[in-house]
Amino acid sequence: METDTENLILDFLKKQPMGATVTDIANKLDMSRTTTVKYLEVMRATGLLDYKEVGMAKLWFVSTRLSYAEHILLEKTKQVLKAVETPEKHLELIRRATQPHIETFRHYPEEERKKLAEMFKEMADEVEKD
Repeated sequence: METDTENLILDFLKKQPMGATVTDIANKLDMSRTTTVKYLEVMRATGLLDYKEVGMAKLWFVSTRLSYAEHILLEKTKQVLKAVETPEKHLELIRRATQPHIETFRHYPEEERKKLAEMFKEMADEVEKD
C-alpha cells in the first residue's frame, strides 16, 4: 500500500514534466537524500517511477508504464488483498475478480482466448513453485 510519503513524491513528480533530481525531491519534501533514494528505488521497483540519466544526474519521473487508473486499481487491489483473512476467502475473491474477464474473453477471437488460457497456466505454475 502506498504511504503518504510515496503520495507526496508522486504528486511532486507529476508537476515536473522534465523530471527532478534526488536533491530537488529531498529539498522540496524536506527529506534526507538517503531516505528519498530509498523511496525512489522502491517506487521504481513497483513500476510507479522511472528515471533517465542526464550526465551524472538521474532525473526521476512518474512512470508511463502504468496509467494513473491502472495504478489506482492496483492499489485498491492491494488493499482488498490485505483484508482477506483466509485461503477460502482469497480463492473466492480471485474467482469473482476473474469471472468478468473470462466472460469478456469468450467473445474474443480464438487466438486471444488462447493467450488468456496461457496466462492462467503460467500463473498456476507460479503458485505451485516453492
